[in-house]
Amino acid sequence: MSIIPSLQGLHNLKFSIQSPPFSTNSAYHKRSFTRTTECRAWGDRILGQISSSKDLQQGFKAFRKYFCPKSHGIAVELLFHIPHNIYFTKSGTLKLQKKDLSNIEKLLIDLIYDKRFNDRFVDSMPVSNLNLDDKYNISLHSAQVPSESYFIDVSLTVVNLPL
Repeated sequence: MSIIPSLQGLHNLKFSIQSPPFSTNSAYHKRSFTRTTECRAWGDRILGQISSSKDLQQGFKAFRKYFCPKSHGIAVELLFHIPHNIYFTKSGTLKLQKKDLSNIEKLLIDLIYDKRFNDRFVDSMPVSNLNLDDKYNISLHSAQVPSESYFIDVSLTVVNLPL
């Protein structure tokens, strides 16, 4: 059942990112609140994947062209695939080392949306993302599932704003 049943998808963009999630708990230095070297490297790998896909870049362009901030919002779905041996203990219970779901959403959403990451270079390649403000997200659904390897499925859907 949908949380907001009146939302109807108008335009959808789906893609996968080959990466483990990164937690906000380990993203920043405690004293300076600047991003850690590990977090920057993770972000660069994500931006590199997003920017190197011509199909995804065309999808971002079509999504931006279709999206109207006055009448639309964006519904986001994130599915974090986690290897079985990281997800479960040997006895079959959830591991405590598994990332806290709410701590792995924000960093990824910022990389996908935030214009501050555009006009940068990763491995001598200019990076480009969706370049929209994530304040237009009106729905967020995320889940972690056991899998054979790490990857993240992302779905962005333009929806009419509720009246």
